[in-house]
Amino acid sequence: MKLEIKINGKTYEADVQILEDDEEPALSTLPAFLPPPVTFAPVTATAGSNFPDATPYGGEQKVLRSPVNGLVVRVSSEAGLPTQKGTLLMVLESMKMETNITTPGVGTVKSVLVEQGQSVKTGDILVAFE
Repeated sequence: MKLEIKINGKTYEADVQILEDDEEPALSTLPAFLPPPVTFAPVTATAGSNFPDATPYGGEQKVLRSPVNGLVVRVSSEAGLPTQKGTLLMVLESMKMETNITTPGVGTVKSVLVEQGQSVKTGDILVAFE
């Protein structure tokens, strides 16, 4: 098949071949990428952690753990403050990205176990609730 193409006022002729529907470009012969399977395990405090165990606060529902390794950039809460679901408690920085740490539900802050500038590991207890 011949095509006529105009570029900047000049006319060019081009020969074009139409591939059959069952033909695929050469790049599609590469195997498809399949990411490795990902499994998640519950986060628990490590033996070397500087933070107390969750049991004095009534179990895992009464504590908030760090979702990432990082640095505490800002603490926006203190003991005794009532909270609603989604209340900002603190901001963590991990890999140059900030993560807002918010309350999972309604409650009262019993204690904040970290302070600004402190490094935390995944699973460390950040806040305890009453």
